[in-house]
Amino acid sequence: MTEKYTPTGTPLSAHEKEVLTILMEECAEVILAASKLIRFGKENRPDGMANVDHLSIEYGETIYIGMMAHKMGLMRTTAMDSGWDGKQAKLERFMQTVWDTK
Repeated sequence: MTEKYTPTGTPLSAHEKEVLTILMEECAEVILAASKLIRFGKENRPDGMANVDHLSIEYGETIYIGMMAHKMGLMRTTAMDSGWDGKQAKLERFMQTVWDTK
């Protein structure tokens, strides 16, 4: 029988868990807004708001809660920088389209 893994990390506080839960929810809302923009175009929302504005709002909310998590020590700047650089390199290699700046 394999020995069960016992985590040794510092447990999260209730507040830290809540911030991470909100971050997950905001990420899901960005996904939904991006999907709506793909499906229905840049404008075209029944409530009169443009899909690009809705995505922008959801993304702004995600950045805000992400920065809260960062300030609380739930994310590290050096790791975020590595993620930024790594994603840039991957996109340069694997993206199939080119940004048309016209």
